[in-house]
Amino acid sequence: MEKKSNVNMVMFDLIKGIAMLFVILIHSGNMAQTDSYLTVLMRSAMVAVFFIASGFWLRKRKVKTGVRMSAQQLLIPYAVSLAIILVIGFAHRLITGEMQNFLDLFLLPVLKRGAGPRTGALWFLLAMFWAWSMFYLLMRLKDARLRLILVAVGAVVGCGLLPLHDYTYLLPQALLMLPYIYGGYLIREKGLFDKKVPAWLLILLSVPALVLAAFGKIDVIMDVADFGLINIIAQLLFGYVLIYITLLINAKEWKFTDWIMEIGRRSLWVLCIHSIEMSVFPWDILWKFVSPDTILGTLVQFVIRLAGIMACCYGLRKGQTLLRKVKKQQKRKGKAKEQ
Repeated sequence: MEKKSNVNMVMFDLIKGIAMLFVILIHSGNMAQTDSYLTVLMRSAMVAVFFIASGFWLRKRKVKTGVRMSAQQLLIPYAVSLAIILVIGFAHRLITGEMQNFLDLFLLPVLKRGAGPRTGALWFLLAMFWAWSMFYLLMRLKDARLRLILVAVGAVVGCGLLPLHDYTYLLPQALLMLPYIYGGYLIREKGLFDKKVPAWLLILLSVPALVLAAFGKIDVIMDVADFGLINIIAQLLFGYVLIYITLLINAKEWKFTDWIMEIGRRSLWVLCIHSIEMSVFPWDILWKFVSPDTILGTLVQFVIRLAGIMACCYGLRKGQTLLRKVKKQQKRKGKAKEQ
């Protein structure tokens, strides 16, 4: 029987918001092309954080039920966002007479892999769908030790499959992310976020990731997983520390964190909107006025991106509220007619 945790879903909004802000920042200017120590460390850590958080809330379910729920939550947003990107990309290249560019950068990578250089961060949703599905399969096993062995072996196999790149449809990435998801599940089962952890232990748990980031990185979408399973375990520990610290901050109920938590609350929307604007927005116009290689250029693009994404989220939320009101009114009218 699973233990009940005192941590609720809202408490994760802060770390998810911070992670989304970092994702948007890392994609601004030319930061994604830099391999500075901080960039390498946080890029790996934020991916780990998202998958740990998702694993924390997963439950044992029938495989069919779990896969269906995963598809509804992840594949539908993935498919809708991907369709928008492909339609806009096709229309633009058709007008400009660059159809080969559309094939090379948009269509063929998607057909070969499920994601590509013009699909932004959508790879994350597809990889998470596979990883969730694997989790539900894994939980059919009653032997906890066997589960751990399979998760570890799967991660090693995933590292070996990364160089294949095409026609794997992000399954290797999912195998590498499964330890984070299962780790999140175990954290909840053991109540590790409910226990008081001393500062010295938090520092000790962070050391492996802090050291390994100086010598290698995990960037699964670029088919890089230096040190393989060792680095994955290090990032799992570091991800736990980061989430634990943000839960402590969240307990303080500081007002300045409210807007970050709102971003975390809409993280799925933010990810999809960000992927779309990354792929189809003409950012070249901005680079005529400021260089993407400068701090100013990076910050300007980050601010514009964030403002645009939050405006879209606001519009979607208003539309969602309006749709609910319309549905309620229709139900009331239907009941009135029956009476």
